[in-house]
Amino acid sequence: MHPFINEQMAQMHRQELLGEATSARSAGQAHTRAQGKSDADRLYRGRWGLIFGLPVLPSSTNEAWLRYRMRATIRTVGFGAFSLGSLAGSLIGSRFGLLPAAVFSCIACLVITLPVLARLVIGMKAHRPYES
Repeated sequence: MHPFINEQMAQMHRQELLGEATSARSAGQAHTRAQGKSDADRLYRGRWGLIFGLPVLPSSTNEAWLRYRMRATIRTVGFGAFSLGSLAGSLIGSRFGLLPAAVFSCIACLVITLPVLARLVIGMKAHRPYES
């Protein structure tokens, strides 16, 4: 048996899957265009821009690459916040006790969440698509 047969078979299977994915994506886009949902898709993508104040990127950008970068960024920020929160919580817990640490964490979560919710409400009021 050839030593690279498994690699060759894997490469052929990958090419097969890529072809199927391309045809499925094309069929999905044709179906979306036939139903006229392009505006709804644009509004869905724009919703995240309204929530976090991010620009809405055109659909010609490589969306898979952006999705992977967004996941990696969220994961990195999340791990950093988790480690800093654990460090701060253990420091406060060892010096002042459990109750002040829990109260401090609740206040920090509230302080972080309120501006995001306020921006969401303001953005939703400014962009009402179905108002007559």
